[in-house]
Amino acid sequence: MKQENEKLKEEIEKLKPKPNQDFPIQIINQDPSDLEFADIDGIQKRITKKQNKYNTVSLSQVMEDGIWTMESEFQCSPTNVNASIGIVKDSFNFPVNTHPNSSPYNQNIAFYAGSGWSPNIFCKGQSETSTIKFGNNQKVRQELDLQKGTLHFFLENVQQPVFIQGIREKARFIFHMYDTGSTCTIRSLKKLATPTTVQLAGEKAVQW
Repeated sequence: MKQENEKLKEEIEKLKPKPNQDFPIQIINQDPSDLEFADIDGIQKRITKKQNKYNTVSLSQVMEDGIWTMESEFQCSPTNVNASIGIVKDSFNFPVNTHPNSSPYNQNIAFYAGSGWSPNIFCKGQSETSTIKFGNNQKVRQELDLQKGTLHFFLENVQQPVFIQGIREKARFIFHMYDTGSTCTIRSLKKLATPTTVQLAGEKAVQW
């Protein structure tokens, strides 16, 4: 009887809604001469560019199951937001000074780029243009659902119509910047209890 009660308790615990979990934000900084990493308030982190050159940077957190989200905000050139957010295969590490869409490295990533880019959605070398470009001081978020194998992007909490599907492997979140003095503020890194995505009219999937 006692064993049955314990099993029942375990089943009830499994059915309870799980809260969202915050995770510490750390990056794999392969170029400290170009990228300065600073804590803001114990949760948010700011990465500042020191040189005019491309660097594509990965967070250290490996995502292998569940639903993950990262929210960021960029401050770049007033006329040209040369920055992006996205994912990279966990099995791949970007070399220093790498343009995010340079071949063959681009076969390992998908990303959503800012106003300095056209087109602005890229996945393994493919590109799409039907998503709004993000600008300076706008909240841009990505949500990786490894249960469904999808990656969605949000601009100021508005879900964008182009998304990535078919993701069936471990991944890490990435971002890139180019211009000296540009900053990327990573506001949060969370594992979600439930997805925030919805099905949109006219949405378009790009295969991973």
